[in-house]
Amino acid sequence: MSNALSLPGNTYKTIDGGFSWSLLQNMQINNYDGICGMAHFGNRLLAVGTYHGPAYFYKTDDFGVNWTKTDLSNLMTGLVDCYMLSYDTILISGVADSANNYNASIIKSNDGGLTWSRVYLSNTSYMEYCWKMFFRPNGLGIASVQSYGPQLIIARTVDYGNTWSTITVDTTSFQGNLGGIALQNDTLGWVFDQYDFGAWETTDGGLTWTMVNTPVIAGDRLVVLDSITTLAAGATIYRYGSSFVGLNEQIVIPVPNQHTVELYPNPGNNKITIDAVAMRNTFGILDIADAKGKIIRRVTRQPFLKGKNTFMVEVTDLPAGIYSAVWHTNERRVAKTFSIIH
Repeated sequence: MSNALSLPGNTYKTIDGGFSWSLLQNMQINNYDGICGMAHFGNRLLAVGTYHGPAYFYKTDDFGVNWTKTDLSNLMTGLVDCYMLSYDTILISGVADSANNYNASIIKSNDGGLTWSRVYLSNTSYMEYCWKMFFRPNGLGIASVQSYGPQLIIARTVDYGNTWSTITVDTTSFQGNLGGIALQNDTLGWVFDQYDFGAWETTDGGLTWTMVNTPVIAGDRLVVLDSITTLAAGATIYRYGSSFVGLNEQIVIPVPNQHTVELYPNPGNNKITIDAVAMRNTFGILDIADAKGKIIRRVTRQPFLKGKNTFMVEVTDLPAGIYSAVWHTNERRVAKTFSIIH
């Protein structure tokens, strides 16, 4: 790709409640890195990122004046969300390393991030991300999963994240892109589609889920304000009282035209050409997955310019069969199925 696009990751600080912001100069965020999730407890602030890697964990104990940066790539390929149960008890969600089949994963630290252990790893054959997490004060917790597989799942814990079980949300809606998740109380909660319309409700603390109609689109983060109020943030912001009501419908953002993937020849033999067509400048990863959705080859991790981004991929070493070119960007994930014959 020519004309490489620079997408610097920056973090900003406010000391007046959000009226003005200043750039933090000392977080050691390189051009292609970034932040997907943040959390705080007292004066300790954490940040992690990003879904496309590298798996960096940032920590400050002086309100962002000084930061430490830790590479967790020995455990995870990408980090999405972080959650603080106490000053020293931290959980991070994301995608595991290649040795653990790029499955959805959660790691936990009880010493402020000095040491980590893996507490959750999905057991499917698909590449998955553990996306967002939420905990109740009694240790009940739920976490959404973005899956390349044919069903929607979440992870659930009842012991503050020490052990987790995988819960099926839906087997009929195969979008696989679960995002924002939270529990209003110990029984009522929701999980939203990350990119489109779609919401599922639980009334038994996350054990079972039912699809419900809401106006929320691309619900990426749920924030519980009190015992009766939750905010759902996505393309717009909605407030839940007895139902989700829009707070800013006057500036509803329509779903834009989406990125697409094309490839040829199909079927392929020795080499295929992949065109990743971007509707706007973005960043992402392009992979090859087998018929079961397992990532078997990383094509590239880089910025993508608006328009056609072309890659030639050798496939001589791959057995004949069905595969997919999977492109995960800042906006969404798209895929194109192809076959290889020899």
